[in-house]
Amino acid sequence: IVSKGAAILSNSIQQIAGERDLRQQALQRHNHEFSMLKILIQNRETDLHRFITIQNALPREILSIEQQLDDKQIISFDGRLKWKIADFQSKLYDARSERQRSIYSPEFYSSKTGYKICSRLFLNGINDARNTHMSIYFILMPHEYDAILEWPFHFKVKFSLINKDNQHHFVNFFWPDINSICFQRPRLQMNEGYGFENFISLEEFQQKQDQYIQDDTIFIEIEIDFISKPPENWSDSGQRLMEDEQHIDTIDGDIMQRALFSMHN
Repeated sequence: IVSKGAAILSNSIQQIAGERDLRQQALQRHNHEFSMLKILIQNRETDLHRFITIQNALPREILSIEQQLDDKQIISFDGRLKWKIADFQSKLYDARSERQRSIYSPEFYSSKTGYKICSRLFLNGINDARNTHMSIYFILMPHEYDAILEWPFHFKVKFSLINKDNQHHFVNFFWPDINSICFQRPRLQMNEGYGFENFISLEEFQQKQDQYIQDDTIFIEIEIDFISKPPENWSDSGQRLMEDEQHIDTIDGDIMQRALFSMHN
């Protein structure tokens, strides 16, 4: 009887041990499945956060694309560009924080077969004009008809800020220094810029900003004068753009910005 009871007890113990092992294995499977589920939830949360970020940025990216398309569709061929600078406050903030100190205008032309040009604007100034003035520069770009044009470029260039009544303020102009590399036939993507460090006083602009900012937009006109001639003993006030290497832009060149830049060029 004792022997039979011991055998029954031994079988019971083995059965209990087997059930325990099965439960441990099941628990391990559940723990593994829980860990995988936790990772899956974390990945979904990451994907959701990324989606929300993209969704929030999408309207601004669409607006930027629309503006780029507008720039490509409205091209001037008469040597005059009325440059629309939208999102002005955002661009001014980027310039002050040195995320993006300068912006480029759309390209324009003196004629269908003429000079190809753009302008570069530092909304918070550059070099000695930083924090006191806007700085602006005229830039020649290579064009397929350059071989039949007059070089060096020698025509009067005028910059002006346009107020809400379409009147020109802060007018500055120069006749090119024909010995400067800025006005020779372009061999690279862009020539060096030439213009004015002290184009617009920021203090004076801010005092009268209601005259110039409409719907967070300002307008600057760049005009080439093919008729006027420089007076004798003319002393030009323009300057070659000298980059300040101690101050560089810190804005991230994301995929969208690079795509827009490629499209624009």
